[in-house]
Amino acid sequence: MIMNASTITLAGVIILVGYAAWKRVAIKQYIEEKVPESWINILGYTGGFMQLGAVIAVSRGLLDRKSVFYHTLSLVGSSGLLLNAFYFGANPAVVINTIWMCMNVFGIVEGISNLEVLDDLPSLDVGLPTPVTA
Repeated sequence: MIMNASTITLAGVIILVGYAAWKRVAIKQYIEEKVPESWINILGYTGGFMQLGAVIAVSRGLLDRKSVFYHTLSLVGSSGLLLNAFYFGANPAVVINTIWMCMNVFGIVEGISNLEVLDDLPSLDVGLPTPVTA
C-alpha cells in the first residue's frame, strides 16, 4: 500500500471523527459548560457566511476551486456550522458538515502537496534502504 498525503489524511480524519463520535456526550457537556449559547449562534452564522462567501467567490471566478485559501475558508466556515448543528442536535447537518470538512482537509493537503516550491527543497536522505525496482 502506498502511503501518500491523501491516505494519511484519510486515516487521520477517520480517527478524529471516530473519537468525536465516541466522546460526543462529553464533548457536548464541555461545550455547554464553557461556551455561551449566544457564541454558538454567532459562530454558526459566521461559519455560514464564510461558507457562502467561499462558494460565491469560486462561482464568480474570484478564487480557484483548488486553492488552499478557498478550502481553508470553507473549512473554517464549516467548523462554525458544525459546532452550531452539534450543539442544537441537528444530526443531518452534523454529518453533512463533517463530510464537507473532510473534503476541505483533502483539498488543503492536495493543494499544499502540489506546490511547486516543494520541488526546490533538497532531498531528505535519512539513510533508509530504497526499494529495488526491476
